Amino acid sequence: MLQIHHEQERLDALHRYDVLDTPREEAFDRITRLVRKTLNVPIALVSVIDGHRQWHKSCDGLRAGESPREQTFCTYTIQSDEPLVVEDAATDPRFATNPYVIGEPHIRAYVGVP
Repeated sequence: MLQIHHEQERLDALHRYDVLDTPREEAFDRITRLVRKTLNVPIALVSVIDGHRQWHKSCDGLRAGESPREQTFCTYTIQSDEPLVVEDAATDPRFATNPYVIGEPHIRAYVGVP
């Protein structure tokens, strides 16, 4: 597992938001639909990372509701205050063997904002 800067503070804030495992909400679904349409991408997510998983508050273009944290691109995203842009996941050494790159949904590009 990667060491995350200020991990405990981030997790405390996440738990204060009390959003994990809550039902879908139209406001978040509008965001993912807008991102998917505007950027012309196959998948858009609003997700959060807790201590062991990535959980999707909203998802457009993907069926999974959560993923193991160690397999997510977001684990890298939350290590910085800057967006993470991966132009070709298949050639990026951090992600080339990721199960979501070599298998379904065959992720090729990623943009994540912490």
